[in-house]
Amino acid sequence: MTGPATTPEPAAHQNIDTSVPHSARTWNYWLGGKDNDPVDEEAGDAYTAVFPGIVTIARSSSGAVPYNLRTVKEITAFFDGLELVEPGVVPVTQWRPEPGSPTPEIIAAHGGLARKP
Repeated sequence: MTGPATTPEPAAHQNIDTSVPHSARTWNYWLGGKDNDPVDEEAGDAYTAVFPGIVTIARSSSGAVPYNLRTVKEITAFFDGLELVEPGVVPVTQWRPEPGSPTPEIIAAHGGLARKP
């Protein structure tokens, strides 16, 4: 959802004190996110020193399904011994798109289709 209702006013950022650790940003650090500050990382490391299992707990309770990102070369290797159908391994939105369909600028998933020779 986008639009004025979800976009904070610039003045809202003036109320965020990034010199003090915040639990949400510390949690973000434990989950490998980028929305944290050095002070949050320091706090997260201090908590981890006292309770080493906290990062595992944070990751397991995030609700996210673990996954491994693969390169196009690694994905293509899954098709070894098969005949790739055109256009091959491409971003999934570019695999035979409908004429005139919009294509997102950023895509995180590649795919392909193959058949036995």
